[in-house]
Amino acid sequence: MTDKDFLLNDGSQIAIIGGGPSGSFFAHFASRIARERGIHVNIMIFEGKDFCQKGPRGCNLCSGKKKKKLYDGLKDQNLCIPDRCIESVIEGYSLQTQDGHIEIHHPKPLPGKKIVTVYRGNGPMYSDQPENISFDRFLLKHAESLGVKVCEEVVKEVVLPSNSKERVKIIFGKEGLNKELTADLVVGAFGINTGIQEKIKNLGFGYIPPRTVRACQTEIYLGEEEVHKLFKNKIHIFSLGIKPITYAKLIPRGNYVTVGLIGKTDLNKAHLHEFLGHPVIRHMFPEGWKMEKKHCICFPKIQTTQARHPFTHRFMILGNAAISRYFKNGIESTFVVSEIAARSVFATGVSENALLHGYYEPVKNLFGSDNFYGRKIFDLNEFITSRRSISFSYLSFLNANRDSPLVKKQLEILWNMFTGSIPYREVFFKACNPILQFKLIPITVIALTKHAVELAVSSKELRHEKRLSNLGNKGLGPLED
Repeated sequence: MTDKDFLLNDGSQIAIIGGGPSGSFFAHFASRIARERGIHVNIMIFEGKDFCQKGPRGCNLCSGKKKKKLYDGLKDQNLCIPDRCIESVIEGYSLQTQDGHIEIHHPKPLPGKKIVTVYRGNGPMYSDQPENISFDRFLLKHAESLGVKVCEEVVKEVVLPSNSKERVKIIFGKEGLNKELTADLVVGAFGINTGIQEKIKNLGFGYIPPRTVRACQTEIYLGEEEVHKLFKNKIHIFSLGIKPITYAKLIPRGNYVTVGLIGKTDLNKAHLHEFLGHPVIRHMFPEGWKMEKKHCICFPKIQTTQARHPFTHRFMILGNAAISRYFKNGIESTFVVSEIAARSVFATGVSENALLHGYYEPVKNLFGSDNFYGRKIFDLNEFITSRRSISFSYLSFLNANRDSPLVKKQLEILWNMFTGSIPYREVFFKACNPILQFKLIPITVIALTKHAVELAVSSKELRHEKRLSNLGNKGLGPLED
């Protein structure tokens, strides 16, 4: 079902707020689909950030990890990432707890299997490189090559018409100067780390942004040779019992190591210093290393739920300000969602009903329920790795029996959880497989028994100390042999 008043036709105007991956991907697919249909549409991207800048001013606050599925998807769209933008090629993961670690590699290594790291902006603040390395700038320049116009001025306001069949108005411009553009479709690709989100919420069409927490991310300069020597080409995942940090990672990236911390509540600099001061982390850095006074640091928002009703007539929101994958593959999610959205608006139009059935429902089905399983998986991983007796027994068993089919299945589960290579639902049911869990019972029983014994001993020692303290308080003096 289509409504002819809400169809995009030759000469239609599309305005995209945000020139990050969501905006550039949508512009790419919209341009391609329009050509396939033999029509010309005018597309303008509004992006006030300069991706030539170093540090947070030119960065979209993301760790910038791309896995093979996205890497190959970009190549299929003639969007090959230039070598200058690739900082490192990741070969595996290392999971580190307080009591041990396990190396995790692709369960079925094949030629060309890749995870690459990039910078969203032009590198960390105070960095120095001869050419622009920004992944976001590469995508935006690609969109321009397709005939998309890029406006470097900031969108101040979106005005929805009282008559839904009329066009949407965009108010933009520099300080003290307002300009207007009317559009047949406005795409909100602004992300959750921008101020316009609250203005969109106040438009009153039912949009409720996702809930978020503040993560912490910093770049540590060590030099390429030192980075490779200390961290190889592996992403290091940590569970060290530091509250409220639930997920921590070190990502080698050329001359730098990216530190990424996520918790269930907002994180700050104190949490970063506590993490870097932990003995396990200190041991991984050069002896005597200290954080430089001038360093690149940011506290990006991470979405923990999905938005409600991110669409209305002639207006739709993409990316993490709407629905994205929990903790993982934000850019890959955007790539997939942008194609779904672009196909929808050209096939069935831009009415609220068309966007509901052609865009929102397919995306919600793709990520909504799967994110439920994602939260369960990360909660389960935190439960196991934060209990030292359980994690020690578990990691010891995995390391001692790497060639057994049982351990290979466990390592495959961990690989898929950390990389997001398959849907979380599949990872969850692989982890909860009754046969697998039955085979793990002896390990679990041993670990829980050890944990119970340690608690009993600790409790007994505490009671003994309390008794001695009470005797001392009564003036009986010290006990003698």
